[in-house]
Amino acid sequence: DDGAKWFYANDNDQKGGPLSVLQVKDLIRQGKIRKETLVWREGMPNWRALKDSSLLNFVFPPPALPRSPRSRPRTSMTSKSLLIRGKAHPLVPTSPTSHVRASSGLNRLGGSVDGKTKQKIRSIRDKRKRIVNSTIMGKLESVLVPKEQIKPNRPPMPHSRSASLQKSKGESPPPPKTNILSCLCGKGQGLIQAIQESSEFDLCLYLPAICLAIETTPIWFAEKQQEYIEALKARIIDNEKVAQMMSLLFISRSFRQPRIFESIKAVLCAPNSSIGDTMLYPFPINLLLDKANRKKLKKGFTIEAKGRVFHPFQLNIPIKEIKVLEVLRANPKSVLVEMIAHQGPESKMRPMRIVANQGDDLRQDVASMLTFRFFNYIWSQSRLQHEGFSVRCHAFSTTATGAGIGAREYVENCFPLSDIKRIHPLTNEKLGRLIATGAGSYIAAFVLGIRDRHADNIMIREDGVMFHIDFGKAFGNTVVMDTSSFAITKGFRDEIG
Repeated sequence: DDGAKWFYANDNDQKGGPLSVLQVKDLIRQGKIRKETLVWREGMPNWRALKDSSLLNFVFPPPALPRSPRSRPRTSMTSKSLLIRGKAHPLVPTSPTSHVRASSGLNRLGGSVDGKTKQKIRSIRDKRKRIVNSTIMGKLESVLVPKEQIKPNRPPMPHSRSASLQKSKGESPPPPKTNILSCLCGKGQGLIQAIQESSEFDLCLYLPAICLAIETTPIWFAEKQQEYIEALKARIIDNEKVAQMMSLLFISRSFRQPRIFESIKAVLCAPNSSIGDTMLYPFPINLLLDKANRKKLKKGFTIEAKGRVFHPFQLNIPIKEIKVLEVLRANPKSVLVEMIAHQGPESKMRPMRIVANQGDDLRQDVASMLTFRFFNYIWSQSRLQHEGFSVRCHAFSTTATGAGIGAREYVENCFPLSDIKRIHPLTNEKLGRLIATGAGSYIAAFVLGIRDRHADNIMIREDGVMFHIDFGKAFGNTVVMDTSSFAITKGFRDEIG
């Protein structure tokens, strides 16, 4: 379940997500999430209280079953007996080998036991085995199976109706979606499994990496490349959110060889298509930052979305319009915006605020974040920790929506490394999280050759999580006057001791 992304909503209108299980545990320690908090993830029909969801078993492990003392009398079938020719013959104790001992007891009795008595002994023994097995399975289900997956026993339905229901619904629920990184690493079945079996969220998130893998398929695997394209086309036709993310890759010129995906582009540009309008109308962020609206960019300016489009980071939320909240002083071409959702079931979740940016090549940010997530997967599989905190590099959401245009997740309550004194009081929990995420962030940035790592390009959240921003100088692109590769300031060294 570590690949699932969760969202939460408190009574005080505090909402957030997507979150991993580890991030949910952190918020539980901080008191922001309780057992009564509403949670949701992809695949759930409605919001549920955490205590009634499958997440409960991962953040609040069930207590161990009490072990009965040895002196406690056993209430088993051994206390019962049968009268055979006036003598009491106790039944054998129930155990995995009870049927062997029972059969040997019958052999010892020989012909002195008639057929009815033998049949009665066997029936009692089989009934006892069924009781024991059902009790054990019930205990295991109560510990291992989420509550919403345990269906109550119901009386059998008429034959014709039950047969039709089995055909329509199937005898068992569909298997959970596969984590996309587990398909590409270790014992996974590779790219075709990642395309066909991954969840909607994972496929949209890692779509740039998947398309790059398809592009770089060796020429001697041309048949495999075509198989990948057909599998991806099937997912796009079946899901308009995947279609939107694929359209943004075309619009942002993220392909090195776009001719490879011509058949997919033809499907996206088809008139009267039922898989979204991203290729037919300008994306709301691109429309907002257009030259015609440059002089109108100020607080309160609103642009209505054309066609059916979704939030770039919360794909379950259809967007009605986009509203400017603030023009950032540091970069006049960057604006803080709010996506306003259509009224409907999806609008219960508060849309994530984003920073719309023009002038930066956000394709490098996308590549860096995807590689950061890959590092996190490797470290989580290795269970690399520092004092109970997982070593990781914080990866925020980002996407390119056009040539030199894109959006980043707006991270609240954070400050640059140069203002590290603002983290006080520095509790043990904050310190452990700061060291674990700092180690992951510095190592990942160094491996990727990310430069220009001065103290204002390294941020810290109030809860102690450290993360890097501004990936314009990366992958061999450097600046003339650069800082140290690790950029560990004196204030940071003083804080961590």
